[in-house]
Amino acid sequence: MIPRLHHVEVFTEQHVSHVQSLATELYGFASIDVNGQVHNPRRDLLFKFLARHHRQNREKIDGASLRNLLLFRYDAIGDYIVSSPILRWLKAAVPECAIDVISSYRNHAIVSSDPFVRSAIPINPVHGFRPSWFRVRQQSRAVPYDAVLAVVFTRMSKAGILTSMVSGHPRTVTVRHHDRAHIYGRLFDLQVPHRLPEHWAVTMQRIVLDTIVPVERAPQESLRPYISIQASAAERVATFCAERSIRWNSPPSRDVLAPSGSLPPTTAGAPYILVNVAAYSPNRNWSAEDCSAALELVSEALPGHELVVTCPPGVDDIIHRIQANWRRAKPLHVWRGGLPELFAVVAGASMVITPDTALVHIAAAAEVPCVVLFAELIKVAEWYPYGVPFRAVLSNDPESLAAIPAATIADAAADLWRQGTVHG
Repeated sequence: MIPRLHHVEVFTEQHVSHVQSLATELYGFASIDVNGQVHNPRRDLLFKFLARHHRQNREKIDGASLRNLLLFRYDAIGDYIVSSPILRWLKAAVPECAIDVISSYRNHAIVSSDPFVRSAIPINPVHGFRPSWFRVRQQSRAVPYDAVLAVVFTRMSKAGILTSMVSGHPRTVTVRHHDRAHIYGRLFDLQVPHRLPEHWAVTMQRIVLDTIVPVERAPQESLRPYISIQASAAERVATFCAERSIRWNSPPSRDVLAPSGSLPPTTAGAPYILVNVAAYSPNRNWSAEDCSAALELVSEALPGHELVVTCPPGVDDIIHRIQANWRRAKPLHVWRGGLPELFAVVAGASMVITPDTALVHIAAAAEVPCVVLFAELIKVAEWYPYGVPFRAVLSNDPESLAAIPAATIADAAADLWRQGTVHG
C-alpha cells in the first residue's frame, strides 16, 4: 500500500526541504539498503555476460579524451527536460565533444531539435526487445564513442543490453541502483546515486559533475534545465493568441532556446493560464467534472486572465465534456497542436495548472509558475517544478486526484498570482 497523508496539502518552493524530510519519514528511506548488495542470480549472470568484453575503469573521465558521447534518453518528454543540464553542461565544459542521443518515439521531436544534440536515434520506448534496438549497434559502428551515459531511471537490464551493443570500449556511466550496484557495476564504470528524495534534476547534474573532469569552466546556469522552441511553432501559437486577443508572452528566459530574433513578439491582450486537463497515469488523471469545477473557480478568482485548456492526444472527450459544462460568459479557449507547439503555448503562458506530467518541466524550464496536482508525496519531492515558484497540491489519496477540492486549486492559483511572480 502506498503511504498517504491524512489531509490535502499545498506546498510551495519554500517547502522543498520540508517535503523531502516528510517523504523520508513517510516512506522510510532511512531503512532502505543503500549498500547495493541485494543478490539476483539471473540478473547477475546477465550482466556478467554483457560485460564479458568490458574494460572496467573507475576513474573519472578526462574531458579532454571525449570527442563522441552517446546519451541514453529513450523514455518520456519530462525525463528528457529534467536531464537536459547534462547536454548544456557538456557543451560548455567539453566543447569539442559531440553528443548523440538514443531517443524514443515519444521524445524524438524535441531531442532532434535540441541545439546541443548532433543527432538523435529513435528506438521503441517499450521495455520488451524491439528490432529498433539494433540502431544502437549500427550507430556505434559509424561513430567511435568514448563514453556512454545511460541516464534512464528504470529497467536497467534494457540499459545494460543497449550499452553492450555499443562498439569499441567506451567509458560507461549510469544512475546507481540502491540495491543492485554490485551487479550493474560489472558493466558500468561509474554509478551516480540518486539521493532519495532529491529532485531528479539534481541527480542529473551530478551525472556529469561527479564523473567528468571538465576542459573549460562551465557557468552555473549551464546546469539549469532548458527547452528549445521552433520559430514556426511559436508563430502558430502567437497567431492563435492574437486572433483571440490573448497575450502570448514572448519568452524572456535564457533557458528557452531559439535562434536569435526568431520568436514573434508578445501579442496584445489579457494574459492566459494554460490548464492541462489530463495525464496518462490513472492516479494522475483529472476528471472532467472536477476540472470543470476548478476552472469555474479559477476564472472567478483571477478575472483578468483568459483560460486556455489542452490535453494529450487521444483524450479529446474530456475537453468536450468540460466545454459542455462551461457556463460563464467568458470563452473557454481550447488549444490543440503538436509537440513543438505545446512547448510554445506553455512558454508563453503566465501560469500553468496541470496534473503531474511533462508540462510541469516544460513550464519550469520556461520560468512559468505552476500549480501542480500530485497524488503521491514522493512525486512532489522528486519532480516538483524545478527553479520556479509553484504550488504543489497533494491529494490525500495516492490513487486519485479526486480528493483535491476545486476551491483548493483555485486558491493555490490566486495565491501564486498574489506572490507577484505571475505576469498579469
